[in-house]
Amino acid sequence: MRLKQRRYKRVPLKVISELNMTPVIDVTFLMLIAFLVTYPLMENTARIRLPTASTEKPEPQDKNKTRELAINAAGDIFLDGNIITLEALTADLAQRVRDEPDTVVRIRGDEFSNYGQLMKVVAVLKKTKVKSIGLASYAEGTK
Repeated sequence: MRLKQRRYKRVPLKVISELNMTPVIDVTFLMLIAFLVTYPLMENTARIRLPTASTEKPEPQDKNKTRELAINAAGDIFLDGNIITLEALTADLAQRVRDEPDTVVRIRGDEFSNYGQLMKVVAVLKKTKVKSIGLASYAEGTK
């Protein structure tokens, strides 16, 4: 017995000329939230509680010439987010000052950090002939 072949009439597909914006907006908000959460983690790699002080607004510095130096409450020293010893700090800064004489070092010290450790770091900066040193703090009333 032979089966009847069914013939279907082909219906042309419609072109959808609209873009559903809901998934696009969802992804955009998700990315925004991800950046808002991760940005503070990228900037402050060492946990430091800055002291408050009355200060003037600093002049903008060239990011390539600025080195971030941080001292946490335990006395650990961080250079650009990486933990470093005083000896390695001396060698690194001496090389950097030879290459870039206008190097700026910004020190972020925890308000509970050891003053002696800060003075050792300042002695290293003086020894390596760093000309421009900045101390970071919160402005009064902002903390």
